[in-house]
Amino acid sequence: MQTESSSFFKIKDWFRKAELEEELHIDLKKRKQEEIQSDIDERQSIIGEIESVILDVSVLDDAKTKLQEFYQGQSELKSTFESESEERDVESLSKKEGFMFLHGVSTKNKGMKNTSMNNPSLDSQGMGTEEKLSLLMGLEPTISASIIKEGQEDSKSFYTFGVILGGGKVLSAYKEDAGTLAESMYSRRSKYDNQTTESSIQPDIENNLDEAMDSSTKKSWKGDYNEAVVENPQVAGLYINVSQITEYDGLSLEEIRQSSHELNLPVYAVKGGMIYPFDVDERIEAGENNFNINGDPLTLEQVVENKRSIRDEEKIALASSVIDKKPFSSNNNPDFHLFGVFFRGNHTQFSGKGGYEELLRAQGHHKIMVKADAESRDPGTAGGVLKHMKERLIEQQKNVDNSETSKFKIFHKNDMKDSLMATYGFALGAKEKGDEDVFELAKRIINEFGSFDEYKDLISKRLGEDKKFKVLDTDVPIEVRNKMEEYTDKLG
Repeated sequence: MQTESSSFFKIKDWFRKAELEEELHIDLKKRKQEEIQSDIDERQSIIGEIESVILDVSVLDDAKTKLQEFYQGQSELKSTFESESEERDVESLSKKEGFMFLHGVSTKNKGMKNTSMNNPSLDSQGMGTEEKLSLLMGLEPTISASIIKEGQEDSKSFYTFGVILGGGKVLSAYKEDAGTLAESMYSRRSKYDNQTTESSIQPDIENNLDEAMDSSTKKSWKGDYNEAVVENPQVAGLYINVSQITEYDGLSLEEIRQSSHELNLPVYAVKGGMIYPFDVDERIEAGENNFNINGDPLTLEQVVENKRSIRDEEKIALASSVIDKKPFSSNNNPDFHLFGVFFRGNHTQFSGKGGYEELLRAQGHHKIMVKADAESRDPGTAGGVLKHMKERLIEQQKNVDNSETSKFKIFHKNDMKDSLMATYGFALGAKEKGDEDVFELAKRIINEFGSFDEYKDLISKRLGEDKKFKVLDTDVPIEVRNKMEEYTDKLG
């Protein structure tokens, strides 16, 4: 019986084997189909990427064509610029045409008109008179200037104090305030001029200068002075436009003397379109505190010819005295933006470093125990804040992953950086108050989507002793560093 029983089970196993093999065959077939489908999906994805690349190539070809057209236009403008060398030369225009180029500078008592939106690379509002003049003489940036015709009595300048230019090249000229924008230290053009949309060089400069001068005595809603853009400006001296001085200007003879001595520049008075010598030392020593004109006028040619030559060593010293104070604007610095998010917070009223403290005040506590409200969605609780931030980060990550173009991907990545920095600020606020639970939870969230240490290093690098944004040597604009290297190379 045992033998028969064994045989029975063997026969049963044989049938079971056939059944298992059939199941395995079906399973293998199913798995093969899944693998094939996965392979098809992968190949379709690759095809899509190739099609995207082909599309990008066609866009690139179009961009190359436009770029070639742009360079062709630039080449033509450069050729025009070089052929009009004398028509654009400030020294020549001053001597032959009597065009007086005046670049205005604010003083201690006469604050600067807020034009910071027109000069995003410099913190012009926070710079003093000597700093602005030193930067001008040291780096020779492209600047705007008013033009007065010698002998034209009713001509006006943008400021009552500044410098008379004795050299440089005129890039553009306008009959009124053109609202020129400094794109960098060496590029400036009008926001309203269609002729300078692709270059700061305005064609037909001779005609534009004539129009600017003919209309310089006319008033318009854009101001009763004209405007020109000058590159590589050289300073002939300081000017005081006596014709425009009022009691509100608050010009100080002592301040003017200080600028004159510091920069070794002569001072001139401009009145009725004429230039007069103005001896500040003599007036102060005589106890005079007025801007009365004494003596005979000088010719503009005399003033321009008398400009002193500034050696490269002095330019380096002048520029360095300002660069060391780091007057360059932080507004366009991405670190500066994140630094602000760290303190202010973003997306919710209680995020950022200040957000934790605000939350404490709102709850009337000295410390928040996040465990008690970890599941809360109430934005007035620590758990609610962090839950909200995590949900935002999840959505932002999806936006990054689903971005169809690199432009959108960068946009959404920056959005995520804002949220991560705001969360880091909240974490640090908790850490400083000894709330380890909140700190650790926020830290975990940050590390889930980014790097906690990255934001820690950024704040460590940018937080100054005064708790303000620290400007670094590497923040000095590249064109400024190049200019300083150019001076150094000349000196050998």
